[in-house]
Amino acid sequence: MHARIELTYAAERNIKGMDRGQRERLVRLLPSADIPLDDVVPEKWGFGWEGREFTVDLSDIGVNLIEMGVTFEVKRFSSCYRVAEPGSAGPGTTNNIQIAIPNLLLFAVDEVLLLEDSCTDRLQDHLTEGWRILAVCPPAAQRRPDYILGRQKALSAGGGR
Repeated sequence: MHARIELTYAAERNIKGMDRGQRERLVRLLPSADIPLDDVVPEKWGFGWEGREFTVDLSDIGVNLIEMGVTFEVKRFSSCYRVAEPGSAGPGTTNNIQIAIPNLLLFAVDEVLLLEDSCTDRLQDHLTEGWRILAVCPPAAQRRPDYILGRQKALSAGGGR
C-alpha cells in the first residue's frame, strides 16, 4: 500500500544521532531525501518543509523506517479520490473516510503457520520463538481452538525480539 508520509521532528533528531552507515541505508530507502552523509551531521541541519514528505510503500519502506526509529505520519493513501456525498451540492464535495491501521507491522508478516487443536503450552512455545497470533478460530468439534500465527522471516532467524 502506497502512502504519502511526512517525517516528524523526532525523526530529524533520530537521523542526527545515526552513524554514517545507518544514514546511508536511509538514503537508499529515501533517495530524494537531503540527508548528509558526512561523518558528523552539522548541528544546524534539518529538513525543509518540502523535504520531509515522501511517497513510500508502507509494507516495505514504511516497515524499514519504523525499524530504524524514523517516525512519520501518514498524510494520505495513494490512489484515493474524492467522492460526492449523495444529495450534496455536486462535484468537489468531499466525504471524510476513516481508515484504521491498528498495527502497521502486520504488513511485514511474510510467514504464516496454522496450529490445529493447540494446547496452551504449544502456543506459548511458538510465541516465545517470535510468532504472533493473527487469528483464533473457535473450535467446532474439538476441545481447543486453532490458531493462525504469523512472523517476519528476518526476525525468525534471531529468535524474535
